Amino acid sequence: MLKIWDTPTRLYHWLQAILFFGLAISAYGGLGKELHQSIGLFLIVLLLWRFGWGLFGSETSRFSQFVRSPHKVLKYIRDGNDSQAGHNPLGALMVIALLCSLFLQGSMGLMLSDWVEGKTLLGRSTFRTLGDVHAINALILLTLSTIHIVTVLILTTKGRSLIKPMITGLAKISNQIPQPKMASNLKAIAWLICCVMGIAGLIALLQ
Repeated sequence: MLKIWDTPTRLYHWLQAILFFGLAISAYGGLGKELHQSIGLFLIVLLLWRFGWGLFGSETSRFSQFVRSPHKVLKYIRDGNDSQAGHNPLGALMVIALLCSLFLQGSMGLMLSDWVEGKTLLGRSTFRTLGDVHAINALILLTLSTIHIVTVLILTTKGRSLIKPMITGLAKISNQIPQPKMASNLKAIAWLICCVMGIAGLIALLQ
């Protein structure tokens, strides 16, 4: 058994899922704009935390480790073999798509929120366009999330469980793959504090 996912990455994954579910329910369930904005703000901080962790976090969490070239993605589709622990090439594409789409959604949501003078900063026309794009991207995110969940469930039925390793951090790897290097949890906590302070400062600047 190898430890392939550190605590920050696993915590991010499940918090992202919970917050995204909360955003969807609050947006389409009529639970109020204030709740939707508050959940969105937490997700923005979380995303900033994950982007940083993708640069200097544990080995399997780094973008440099799991983002592959088109050639390697095609090779994986053809052969189905991967010589690295962590995300496979197709899974990495989904991770990047979700992260980028979520970050775009969160950035637009922040400009549309009551915490920022979006209309003054952008103008009414741009502000309305941003709202339309925000609504369209929400549907894209729901589609991506559905594909991700269905794929994970299909792979689980075929004996390739992706859920348990994201809970325990441990996975049974058949190939002779060395133990990935894990970064300190203290580093993750310190970066999270920086993210909170950074978002708070940005909101204060845009008000």
